Amino acid sequence: MIYGISTALQPLSGFILLPLFSNYFEKSEFGTYTLILVISTIFSTVFYLGINSAFIRSYYDYDLEADRVKVFNTSLFILIIGFTLQLLTCLFVADYLSVSVLKNKNYVNLLKISVITSGISFVNTGFLNYLRVKEKAFVYTLISFVSLVMNIGLTLYLFEYLNKGISSPIYSAFLSQFLLLILLILIHYKDINLFNINKAEIKILLHF
Repeated sequence: MIYGISTALQPLSGFILLPLFSNYFEKSEFGTYTLILVISTIFSTVFYLGINSAFIRSYYDYDLEADRVKVFNTSLFILIIGFTLQLLTCLFVADYLSVSVLKNKNYVNLLKISVITSGISFVNTGFLNYLRVKEKAFVYTLISFVSLVMNIGLTLYLFEYLNKGISSPIYSAFLSQFLLLILLILIHYKDINLFNINKAEIKILLHF
């Protein structure tokens, strides 16, 4: 039940902010914003290969806590590699995509930020899944709620006080995901050790 509520919170910010977007965006701007999100989603789909889902399955294949921590670090290692590849690919093709898909080279930096944000979001999901399998439901729900409030609050601030237009939801998503990443690292720092991985599990996670 608690995890269901937390899952429901994740897309809630988009629903809450939709009326705000209609007030601040022209139709063409909203279309551009949507395209940027679609491109970012495609990048994440290509470079993360279902690792977060595979992690949950592999985690329960082991009984010893030490082995489960290794699975966590292995999945985190793969997520970081995926994030790095996503970032490098984005830097290489962002100018082309901005001109050919978005029809405006001025959106290239926003596209890069959005793609980076999607990568950070996937890493954050890996951390959140670790909370889930360790049955820390309260912390999981609290962090999901804090993330929602941060995203909405930052977007409103950028719209109302800095008049950032289409940049507002993109910057706010980046800032909220980055701050969430810092928080999750602080929560999990005792278990994080990218040298403590299960090499055999890499193939299993990627094959899942």
